[in-house]
Amino acid sequence: MHELKYDGFRILVTHVAGEVKLLSRPGTPYHDIFPEIVADVAQLPELAVDGELVMLDAEGRPLAPHHFVIPAVVALVSGAVIA
Repeated sequence: MHELKYDGFRILVTHVAGEVKLLSRPGTPYHDIFPEIVADVAQLPELAVDGELVMLDAEGRPLAPHHFVIPAVVALVSGAVIA
């Protein structure tokens, strides 16, 4: 048996009372970094989902987090402040 390893960000996604949040395990907010996900989740009924947020390449293969080129994520991980 083979299980594909998806490596990304462990995220808790909640949609409660019209508000969508994406939070890391220690509570770091990701909802401002991934507005597309927030918009999609906002179309769903209220929910809470704990899972892995994974980015895919053009062929649909998962990228390792260190390959992500998102300035906001780089700043979040490094502790920098983004204007």
